[in-house]
Amino acid sequence: MDRIRSSGERRMQRVDVGKTADRIGGYSELARQLGVPTSTCHGWERRRRVPPWRMEALIELAKTNRFRLVYVPVRRKRKVRKPN
Repeated sequence: MDRIRSSGERRMQRVDVGKTADRIGGYSELARQLGVPTSTCHGWERRRRVPPWRMEALIELAKTNRFRLVYVPVRRKRKVRKPN
């Protein structure tokens, strides 16, 4: 499985929740198995981030259902150089 950060880190994970929901059977099924409202899963998709305290449950869900989570590449901000 892809490298993931420990849950102790305060960074939010960038997971493609839409593809995860498709693999599990939709947003309603994903929300039901995680024990959260469907709107929460939609919010994660909109922000493309899952809070660290929910990642462990999402990882376990992926292991149980035998699929990989799809991570979204993190865009790094470019430093703008000031003219001298």
